[in-house]
Amino acid sequence: MIARYPLVMDHPREIELVFAPQEEGGSHAYAPDLPGLHSQGDTLEEATANAKEALELYVDGLREDERSFDAGVIRRRFPIPASATLFRSSRASDSSRQWNEMAGRQTTR
Repeated sequence: MIARYPLVMDHPREIELVFAPQEEGGSHAYAPDLPGLHSQGDTLEEATANAKEALELYVDGLREDERSFDAGVIRRRFPIPASATLFRSSRASDSSRQWNEMAGRQTTR
């Protein structure tokens, strides 16, 4: 039996959206739990607005196709190997600081 996406949800759900800075500038946004949901924007604010719109369109498409909202994604966490900390470059540090500043976080040098 295939589960169908209800026309009205019993309770609100949240979907995690990931925003990643791009080397050429701007941000790439995607939803790990919803395969195929990707968006982008020149700024974090634009990427956020575009991702919200992409999510609405994604859900509308599921409803129209009478498909399940659950994509069957399984998540597991793994520790980062200790050797990974040896390769942090100054460029990566600068990129992280810039991204945090774009996201409105306080950073220190």
